[in-house]
Amino acid sequence: MKFSPRKEPVIYVVEPFGGSVRRHMSTLPLVYADDAAVTRGDGIFESLLVRGGKAANLQRHAQRFCDSARTMNLPEPPMEKWEEATRLAIADFCGEETGDAKCTWTYTRGRASTGRPSAWVVVQPIEERVLEQRAHGVAVMTSPRLWHVAEELPAKTLNYAATMAMLRM
Repeated sequence: MKFSPRKEPVIYVVEPFGGSVRRHMSTLPLVYADDAAVTRGDGIFESLLVRGGKAANLQRHAQRFCDSARTMNLPEPPMEKWEEATRLAIADFCGEETGDAKCTWTYTRGRASTGRPSAWVVVQPIEERVLEQRAHGVAVMTSPRLWHVAEELPAKTLNYAATMAMLRM
């Protein structure tokens, strides 16, 4: 079973120093214009499959997320809050349904004006294009990297400009 592509995403904000999690209305803006995610693509993310109302491989994703934060010199994410926000967002999104969905954790260096990181969890339908690719496969081409920060940067950073350009080809 799949969710309607028009189903509203569910967003939870994570207070990056472990304070709280709160639901954010998906129809309201979340990111400020001076957030490092917007101005420099400075942050990390992790994507999790939601299957049967639960995040798949949660601990493995959590470890990779912490490793990425450390690599990017972001404060250590309070994983108990990220996991709480993930459980709440999945429950709100899925309700009684058990279809597959996508959960994304995003953690940025934050606003230039405050210096505090920004952090949120989103659960949303899996894009129709991705479902088609799963069903029918994909065409692949290779290219040299268009940019790199370091040869061995094991972080999943927000700077995906080169990747997105290749996907549009």
